[in-house]
Formats: sequence, structure tokens, C-alpha cells
Amino acid sequence: MDNVISSEDLYGSYINGSDPQENYGDMIVLEGITTYVGPDMFGLPSIEFGPTQNHDTNTLAVLNDPEYKDVQVGKDVVVTGELRGFTSGIVLLKNCEITSVGDGPY
Repeated sequence: MDNVISSEDLYGSYINGSDPQENYGDMIVLEGITTYVGPDMFGLPSIEFGPTQNHDTNTLAVLNDPEYKDVQVGKDVVVTGELRGFTSGIVLLKNCEITSVGDGPY
């Protein structure tokens, strides 16, 4: 589980034909640039990732804990979470924990 995958690469794997159920439930380490920090449409604490802070979201990470640490839009963030597949045009991870927050020149 130590291998880190970028949100762009993970999203790209689904766009390029990966089966959305193939790795369902696997724990992964994901790194990306935050495009949104706050509650998702269901009110759950979440972080959204995209290629840059000004681009559309490609990955949604739903957090276990509503503590966002120092996460802000545009920062490079690493989370560990359970892969739940590809739905509504985004990759979904649940049960996520923030592993690190970088500054990022974004």
C-alpha cells in the first residue's frame, strides 16, 4: 500500500477502460491537487482533486474525520482510502485519512 498514485493517473486509468469494479475495496495512497475542501453533496467531509486547482474534479475522497488539517484549495495532498470505483465521471474513495499536506506551487 506504500505505492502512491496521482489522482490524474487513477482517473486516466478509468477513462482509458479500467473496470470500475476491478479494484473495488482496495486501500490506496492517492496524491493530488485539491480543487475543493468541504462537505460533499451528502454533507460528508471530503476533498476533491483535479489536475490543477482551477480544473474540474476527477477524484472525490470522503474523509473519516471532519478535521481537514491544513488542507486548502491548490495544495498538494496525500490521502489513504478505500477505492470505491468510478461513478458520475469521478473516481470515488471512502474511509479516507489525510496522510500529508504540502504547499504546492499552485
